[in-house]
Amino acid sequence: MSSVNAAKEVRLFGIGGFLRTRMRTERRKANEGKRVTERTEVVVQGGLGLLTALVSGGGGLLWAVIAARAGTLSVGDIAVFTAAAVGVQGALASLAGEVAGTHQALLTFEHYAAVIAAAPDLPVVAAPHALPALRDD
Repeated sequence: MSSVNAAKEVRLFGIGGFLRTRMRTERRKANEGKRVTERTEVVVQGGLGLLTALVSGGGGLLWAVIAARAGTLSVGDIAVFTAAAVGVQGALASLAGEVAGTHQALLTFEHYAAVIAAAPDLPVVAAPHALPALRDD
């Protein structure tokens, strides 16, 4: 709406306020949708990270230390276990990121579908009456 012709139409029809209000309303809806998506992403990633840390970090390392003290695991076994635990934690964090990204893409598609299916906001003007042909009197 930055061209001269568009500015003329906005001023001529006095729709500047309408367009500004509509833009702000749509922007607020989009921002709220984004906030919901980001909150969901934080909860999912945080939950999976905590679960991974508890299972592999807490329980697994405790088991490895106890087994090493009992003599059933060597220092190399503990190193391999620790590397595996870090790898699993990274994979789960990556999975959570992919799930959140997919969720965000689906929300974006829903918004797109709603925009495409929406009816016009402005009233439809009936076709003007046909003007008589010009005469040369």
